[in-house]
Amino acid sequence: MIRAILIMVALTSVWTFALPEHAKATGHDVFVARSAQDADGITPSDMDLYFLRNLEKYWLTSHITKTKRHLIQKGFDPSIVDARISSSSVYLDYNNQRLAIIRIKMIGDDGNVNFRTVLVGGIIGKEFLRVQCHRRSGEPLPVMHGACGDKVSETFGVDPRKDANK
Repeated sequence: MIRAILIMVALTSVWTFALPEHAKATGHDVFVARSAQDADGITPSDMDLYFLRNLEKYWLTSHITKTKRHLIQKGFDPSIVDARISSSSVYLDYNNQRLAIIRIKMIGDDGNVNFRTVLVGGIIGKEFLRVQCHRRSGEPLPVMHGACGDKVSETFGVDPRKDANK
């Protein structure tokens, strides 16, 4: 029990540590951040299944690396992370816009989901834009409504809620 509490405290600070400095707390324990980088010649037509799997692997590896680094700094065994983080990915095609949606979750000692992260990426013009949403609980983290949905809509110009009312 004490081990579970110590790991929970360490992992809570890991996700805070892993968030970009400009991440915004939105209430309901959801943190949202947006970032951009040059697309380096990649276009939406390059976003195939191979691209999605590589992007998922890259983001998952990045999360695991940051989590392990932080656990080491806090004096914990970083190997506890390996079997506890999993991911899944899909594309959302909406109004000629293709978005990669990658979900990452961490399972606690009790077998329940303790943290959720959703990363949404897409190309607008010559930029690859990302929205990162983090929740420090096992509650679902919706991509199309709430704080995360608002940032996705603002960033990519997609809003299924608005279009459903047409």
